[in-house]
Amino acid sequence: MNLIASAGPCVTSPTLLTRSKLSAPTCAYSSKASTQRRLHFFDMLAVFAQFETDVRRERQAEGIVKDAGIYTGAKPRINRERVLALVATGVGPAAAARALGVSRMPIYRILDEHNKA
Repeated sequence: MNLIASAGPCVTSPTLLTRSKLSAPTCAYSSKASTQRRLHFFDMLAVFAQFETDVRRERQAEGIVKDAGIYTGAKPRINRERVLALVATGVGPAAAARALGVSRMPIYRILDEHNKA
């Protein structure tokens, strides 16, 4: 049964329209039918909410898989050995950053990772 057929008892009688001078159809709904429609409406809202929840969970699962090490990320753009070699020769982090054409922050990160290891 489609939704239009189950919409309810709308009356569009030509005699009713001419007697009462109405230009729109008159709907005679019972309170029971109205309550049922409201319940069906809320059921549809629940279906959409469940669908959104499922989609959100799938996206979260994809993110968790990426965090678990399966996702490799972007390839490094700075040669770490060259940074360490420059700093080992006595060049400061700012000068090494200028020589490599990058900002100082990745130089400091590389040095910090090297010192922790």
